[in-house]
Amino acid sequence: MSDLTIGFVPRDRFCKAAESLQFLYDHTRVPFNLVVVDCNIPERFRQEIERVFSGRPNVRVIRTDHYLLTHQAHNLVLGESRSEYLFLMENDNLIEEDCLARLIGACEEHPAEVAVPLIIEQQEDFRKIHFDDRLGHIDRIQTPEGVKREIVSRRVSKEHDLETERRTIGMLETHCVLYRREVFDRIGPFDESLSTRAEVDVSLALDEAEARIVFEPKAHVVYTPPPPIYPEERDYYLFKWDVERAVRNHDHLVKKWNLVQLPNSVDFVKMRRALAKDFDPQVQQQREIEYRSMLDKSAREIASLIPAGEKFILVDDVQWKANEVAKDRQVFPFLERDGQYWGAPPDDDTAIRELERLRRVGASFMVFAEPAFWWFDHYPRMQTHLRTKYPCLLRNERMVVFDLQRGDVEVSHGVAAGLALRVLKKGT
Repeated sequence: MSDLTIGFVPRDRFCKAAESLQFLYDHTRVPFNLVVVDCNIPERFRQEIERVFSGRPNVRVIRTDHYLLTHQAHNLVLGESRSEYLFLMENDNLIEEDCLARLIGACEEHPAEVAVPLIIEQQEDFRKIHFDDRLGHIDRIQTPEGVKREIVSRRVSKEHDLETERRTIGMLETHCVLYRREVFDRIGPFDESLSTRAEVDVSLALDEAEARIVFEPKAHVVYTPPPPIYPEERDYYLFKWDVERAVRNHDHLVKKWNLVQLPNSVDFVKMRRALAKDFDPQVQQQREIEYRSMLDKSAREIASLIPAGEKFILVDDVQWKANEVAKDRQVFPFLERDGQYWGAPPDDDTAIRELERLRRVGASFMVFAEPAFWWFDHYPRMQTHLRTKYPCLLRNERMVVFDLQRGDVEVSHGVAAGLALRVLKKGT
């Protein structure tokens, strides 16, 4: 029997499962046993998955006639596994070359009881590092109610993880995790009530057991979040992203672990759930028409304000097609590193420092697209820096444009006040 068992479990959809499983076989050289959890998978996707593992050795399928939350599926795999190592992966992840070998090496060489890879989130044609920066490490602090646990944010933004060395970390994401099987003798099974914030529960359980988690940045996994969400999987998707359950999860974890507070995940669940509302093909077609119209209007406005050949910063959370709105102009994504998008800045100081750096290397304008209007609330000192130093050339429901060529200008009180996010929202 192999020393490695891989548990292949659902997260919130099934449409990526066959591709995910194929990547696992194509990029894993170490032998393994495979346990697939089929929790009422729609027939179309079940057949796709079975075609991938058909004829391969050491495959066990656990089927239920009802939906399971991810941790419920994890516990089924746990009951089947007697290997030294257990790798639990959700079915929307693409394992890159030798990921498993590197994680096992990290566990043995560091050493550690748990190893996690670098997770790269891919949406359409862009990639970014995936991790919740609010999950850094766990402290114990004195409060009027006694000693409580406090979850402390990361000191270094996730975008720097590509450049780091193997290291011990305090908290993990649960998309793909390698465990030594024996660690479950210390932490027990997974909490099956959780549909969200499972990573917090697992991290706290490992911390309580003084189990070491090693991060191996040379092991790469690509996470592919929704959309799309196909009609056959919509019910399961909504089962996973249940708002009332998320509220209960939040309160449960605060009490279970005696936390000072827990980073909010309910808004994230609402956002995920909203993605399923617009699956109707006619609705999606109309949204695409509206999106194309918005891009065309934005391209014309940019062309009227920014001369051809100029460089400008585009803050859009990578939601616009930059090549279409910036024809004959050079775009700097924000944040930028080596010409690539590098995620939102961790704080105001970083945002201000980076916009001034890009201005020095030739950026003449800064454009905020509607998907990034939240920046004006989240980075108030950056907003103040912009509106007191640079004139605002355009402000509408699609974008806000600053002229970076003329610094230290006087901006009228009316214009400055008008830059607040509350007047930028659609329909105001």
